[in-house]
Amino acid sequence: MKLASLSLLTLTLTLFVSLQAHAECAEEEGAHASQEKTSDISRAVAENSKDKVALHVSKMSCISCASKIKKTLKTEYSIKDVKIDVETKTVTFACPTKTCSVDKVLLSMDKIGYKATQL
Repeated sequence: MKLASLSLLTLTLTLFVSLQAHAECAEEEGAHASQEKTSDISRAVAENSKDKVALHVSKMSCISCASKIKKTLKTEYSIKDVKIDVETKTVTFACPTKTCSVDKVLLSMDKIGYKATQL
């Protein structure tokens, strides 16, 4: 019985520490973004392809956030090549016109809790 209680306590503590670390990561949002680097990325995307879309996601602050965004884009719009830079809060992808539009993607981002704007 003591072993089960200890295992439950360890699991609870691990979960608490993980959630606290994610919350601290989210609080630092905005501190790492470099406006100049974001502009360079959006300029490069525009030069490389007109099919590419670049978004700035203001509350994306960690790998977990990036994974959630990537999963949403892949699941809802069958977007295969999603590039995410957490440091600059930038998401780039090719948006097939038959399955998605930038406006639809922005609404989906909002539904999962992230404010995104097109660069």
